[in-house]
Amino acid sequence: MLDPAEAKALLSKLCIGWGFCLPADDCVRLEKAPPPEITEFTNAVFVEEGLDPQIADRHPYRQVRAVIAEAFQRHEERDSGSEIRLQVKRDNRSLPVATSGSTISRAHRVASRHSSSALAFGSCYTAG
Repeated sequence: MLDPAEAKALLSKLCIGWGFCLPADDCVRLEKAPPPEITEFTNAVFVEEGLDPQIADRHPYRQVRAVIAEAFQRHEERDSGSEIRLQVKRDNRSLPVATSGSTISRAHRVASRHSSSALAFGSCYTAG
């Protein structure tokens, strides 16, 4: 399951990149208790946007679901890296451990460039 910071970054990306700019209250709720599965998260975003996920156009649904799936995959990769680092530390070994990319997400970089347009929608997106 995504942590609140990951959920917030994902919701910002969905707003900036896909136009799914949810009201602030809905964003806060999804950030604090993100749905634990990709399909549940996708359906929650569609419902909060006022769309029925069962009858929504399949093409945009699949595109938004793919963005959400990427966020879940990054989360799993980070969790795997954390477990490896903890194991190395516990065993008192000095082995190089690969980590999964930068801590600054692409969504954050893109959102920073477009903050004024997202804020105009009244969404939960915040720069920084």
